[in-house]
Amino acid sequence: MSEQNQESRGPWRFIRLDQFHLPPEPAREKMRRGLLGVWDRLKGGLSAAESPTVEMDLEAIPGEILAEAAPAPNWGDGVSALHEALEDWWKEQAGKVQIVIGAPYSGTAEIVSQWASVFQCPVLPEPPLGHIESDGAKWLGEIDKYPDRVWVIPRLERCYLRHSQGFGLLRALFDKITTFSNRFLLACDSWAWAYLSKTLHIDTLFPTPVILEAFDHEKLDLWLGKLATQATGKPFIFRQANNKSLVLHPDRAVLEEEDGKQEEVSDFLQRLAAYSRGIPGVAHIIWRYSLRFAEDKEHGSQVSDDGRHRIIWVEPWSAMQLPRIPALDRREGDLFVLHSLLLHDGLTSELLAHALPFPESQIKGILQVLQVAGIIVNNGDIWRVAASAYPAVRQFLEYEGYLVDAL
Repeated sequence: MSEQNQESRGPWRFIRLDQFHLPPEPAREKMRRGLLGVWDRLKGGLSAAESPTVEMDLEAIPGEILAEAAPAPNWGDGVSALHEALEDWWKEQAGKVQIVIGAPYSGTAEIVSQWASVFQCPVLPEPPLGHIESDGAKWLGEIDKYPDRVWVIPRLERCYLRHSQGFGLLRALFDKITTFSNRFLLACDSWAWAYLSKTLHIDTLFPTPVILEAFDHEKLDLWLGKLATQATGKPFIFRQANNKSLVLHPDRAVLEEEDGKQEEVSDFLQRLAAYSRGIPGVAHIIWRYSLRFAEDKEHGSQVSDDGRHRIIWVEPWSAMQLPRIPALDRREGDLFVLHSLLLHDGLTSELLAHALPFPESQIKGILQVLQVAGIIVNNGDIWRVAASAYPAVRQFLEYEGYLVDAL
């Protein structure tokens, strides 16, 4: 690939699933976790001794400034990278089916949906409950309308339910795929892929999936920095609040101090990349949460200014108060609810009641407890594990012996 293509692609790259690896964890963070212990880490424990001293009054950033310094991701930026990974398949040189999988908040479904729009491919929407619990003949019948087109299903994880009667639609879909002339691009959440590989052996039916390469600290530096450059007015510079070291690399010209020495760069992004498991959406939410203002008493404003930049202060990683896992009742279905939300990348309370052997009133009570703890969020009646809580929830479920994804 040419350097020009690499530059336009930015941090986005799709690779084969068997090539995927997580960002490395900084050695001192690994030691810290070992000293704190698994449970302390899961609950966001932080001892007073390791809290860094911050000699300034930090406060939350107003929404309009936060929207400039860390705007929402544009998942369309990943479309060209996805198409590059699909090039052989798109040219009909690699079979009729291509799978793309991604972890929660990786933006995979959004990228695939935007890819479908760019290349004018019809999309099968999420099926209603009645279709999931049947053979979905009407839903699948949509495919017959365009027998010579590439069909896209951006959320395969929403096409089944975790119970004995919840696989009818998927089985019918797979039969359709194997017998029909269309080609298919299927996007699937990594948790659903793990579960369906165990129950339906989906991993043996199709070629090796592609996946977004993990965002390590260098990719996060490039991506978060690019988002911040969209702001109007003076550019932002991001410094760690306890020692003023750089967190994001600004333009190379400002890395040199007056005495010619290069400024120290924080390891915040390395820690963020490792904790977020390289998932851009998870890293982005935590990044936004870490950004702070310090009152500029000299100029009577909240925004510090070094003459060339507006300064945004980043809370030191070891001072971050991430969501804590509350005391959960393993007998009352709390963990089953969390696990089911991840297996489908979100469900309504109605669908949860269909997927789990608990009364809907009990499920609603569990959802309320988890929401108050900041572990789950509700958006458009869909309950999901919160992005900031996802790494801790995943580790918690793995520790408890639940099936987890491979990412």
